Amino acid sequence: MNFDNEKHKCLSAFSSTSFDKSPKGCIDIAVRDTCALLNSHPNYATTSSCSGRIAIFDHGPSPNNNNPDSSIQNMNGGKGSGKWLLSVHGRVSSSQVESALDYNNSDPPSPSPSPSLSAFTCMLKHEPLLLHVMCRDMASASSLLTTSLSCGFRESGITVSNSNKIIVAIRTLGLSLSIPVSRSPSLRVSKDIMSGYLAECNSRFASNEKKTNRLNKSIEKLLLGHLLNFPPSPPPPIRVEFSSLPPINVWGHTIVTTPPPHASVISFGGYR
Repeated sequence: MNFDNEKHKCLSAFSSTSFDKSPKGCIDIAVRDTCALLNSHPNYATTSSCSGRIAIFDHGPSPNNNNPDSSIQNMNGGKGSGKWLLSVHGRVSSSQVESALDYNNSDPPSPSPSPSLSAFTCMLKHEPLLLHVMCRDMASASSLLTTSLSCGFRESGITVSNSNKIIVAIRTLGLSLSIPVSRSPSLRVSKDIMSGYLAECNSRFASNEKKTNRLNKSIEKLLLGHLLNFPPSPPPPIRVEFSSLPPINVWGHTIVTTPPPHASVISFGGYR
């Protein structure tokens, strides 16, 4: 694998409107500086990123089967089926979640006295930062991995493909959270309980922001050290011509030269 060619493809793809397959459709603001830092270095290129989010994902059919708009679709060509009811790269409010779960829906409860757990098709999630970085060599990958682990991203790791593409995945599961919730009126938790869920999600998002800021500062230090140690580019070739000067029988003089295109030698002062 030619790293420089692959990096060029990655960076070119960022400008394409069809490249980003996430629900948002672009790089998150909170992680743009980190991606720009890595992409500015000759040994790294980011391939995918998520700054962290609070989301509700519906895995299965909506309880309101009479509503054709509630059918579940495969979003943006992703794996499997389902759809995002909510995806926010920031803190969320109770009103946002209640609207996503249709809390104002007054449908009658399920006639079954003991609804199946399969009715809990939705998951309220907090997902921390996730960043995939392609590296020129194992030394660069090892340095980035060490930096990531020191910032608390303990589930980070290195993968090497059959084509020798080296990827560092920066991630942590310590701040992850998944809570089953339902859109079915008979299975909804109270608004007070939901408020407790959201307080925990927002608290974890704040912790994720602190970790991300720490990672960004550590990457700055890492890349600065790399640039100082990176072999400098060779200077451009310089053409030098030598020619004889007329004899100058002067003592204690000073000579200066003028640059091209009218190069000349000028002598000041001195005595014969």
